[in-house]
Amino acid sequence: MRIKNYRLNLKLLNQINNLKNKKIVFWGASLFLKDFLNKNSKVKDLIVGIVDTNSEKWNTQFEGLDIISPENLLGKTVNIIFTIQNDYDKCYQEVSEYISNNLPCAKLEQNIFKEFYNELYDNNDVNITFLKPSQKDIDLLESLGDDYKPYSKMVNQDRLFLSTLVSRKKPKKILEVGVSSGGSSYIMLNALKNTDSHIFALDYNINHRDFEGKKCGFYINEKHPELKQQWTFYAGGLSLNFLDKISSSENEEDKFDFCFIDTAHVTPCEILDTLQVFPYLKKNATLVYHDTNLHLYAMSHPAFKTAFLNNLLMSAVKGHKILPVKTNAKYVSSISDYVANIGAIELNPESFKSINDIFNLLALEWYYLPKEEEIIQLQTFFERHYGNYWADYFMSVVEIQKVLFEKYKKIGIL
Repeated sequence: MRIKNYRLNLKLLNQINNLKNKKIVFWGASLFLKDFLNKNSKVKDLIVGIVDTNSEKWNTQFEGLDIISPENLLGKTVNIIFTIQNDYDKCYQEVSEYISNNLPCAKLEQNIFKEFYNELYDNNDVNITFLKPSQKDIDLLESLGDDYKPYSKMVNQDRLFLSTLVSRKKPKKILEVGVSSGGSSYIMLNALKNTDSHIFALDYNINHRDFEGKKCGFYINEKHPELKQQWTFYAGGLSLNFLDKISSSENEEDKFDFCFIDTAHVTPCEILDTLQVFPYLKKNATLVYHDTNLHLYAMSHPAFKTAFLNNLLMSAVKGHKILPVKTNAKYVSSISDYVANIGAIELNPESFKSINDIFNLLALEWYYLPKEEEIIQLQTFFERHYGNYWADYFMSVVEIQKVLFEKYKKIGIL
């Protein structure tokens, strides 16, 4: 990302300028260093060379500078600037230990990458927390291997965020809305192993839309039936058909303390999902949305251009926001270091007083109409849990959306 690269380049440039009249060596012939040297060619005159542990690079040149082995620094007094961005924490520790044990005359300068990302995520906004996975969190997710990934519609950053969040919060009663194959269930169940927690998983569809002949949730049912003691699955219809069977909207102790929503991503889907589950969430529950920025993939997948709904819900639902933080190259979303595709909201009593902000999103253009019987079900549900005003509001919006759909049909848009 250009803004990020500019700021990192500036940090490295400042580090070099602070070492004037010193013998400076870069450690790591990295892509980051290549970009930096292309933009700041004048600094080459201040650099002795580039150290790299890859023997195939020794005695070659990198952007006009010699690449040397670590042994070339034996007995030399140099200031070493670390330039490996990917896995910077782990690599910096390894380099630090090597220098301490083998190069007593060399001094390793501060890790600019750690400094940069600490500044980025240790902000003063009390309404946002950036979830920083530890190596233990990474190891927990990687213990699953790769076999489940074809059944998980997430990138590695999303999986790590969900796994880490569940592992740290250890919720007792989890609601998952939108199960598909069951890949996300598998991630959460792994994070909850050796606990008495239970996941109640719901899906609108019975049959899987991508795996012919398979039913939703098949990955758990077929591949990991041993996990079903902590997993109960219902499919076929709106969530409201199952919620009273598995929870209570009256008893706070029987409500869900964690909810993961990952459904259709077009209006009005997740708005309706959120409004259905809200009465069954504890006052301090954690609500997670996936595909919060799926619409930014629209250049490569034009069908995603309308998938902005969960982004809006991250703003409409009040509460403390939790977002992913970059760890290493393997766990960065393909969207951006900054704009992740998953996020969480820690609810509080104020969240339940701002229900109008969620209902207000129903006034957006809809991309499908629920079935008539489902509309009646939702009206009855909203009247029960939110009162006549919001039930009438919902029906008014439905009538307007129906008119729009008829209009679009006549002009050939639908």
